[in-house]
Amino acid sequence: MKIQFERKGGFAGIPVAATIEVDQLPQPQAKDVHRTIEAAGFFSLPSNISAPAPQPDRFRYRVTIQTPQQTHTVSVDETAAPPALRSLIEKLSSLARKK
Repeated sequence: MKIQFERKGGFAGIPVAATIEVDQLPQPQAKDVHRTIEAAGFFSLPSNISAPAPQPDRFRYRVTIQTPQQTHTVSVDETAAPPALRSLIEKLSSLARKK
């Protein structure tokens, strides 16, 4: 499984981007990522989740997850992310910072 993670916006406007090869992570960490993806219902989410009223200096995330069976991309405003998706974004943000 390959994940492309992007974060744009924020006060400083410094983008963050990373490609995460989940199968290359330590096994416990890879399992945790898989569980978080499933809990978020990622492959059932709409491709765009926007806040009703966009706010300045907020982050916007774009997550693409590619498996042998499917590829799905979700773009989401920071304030519009449902809690389970927010958990996934936090996990991916942490992994992206380590790259």
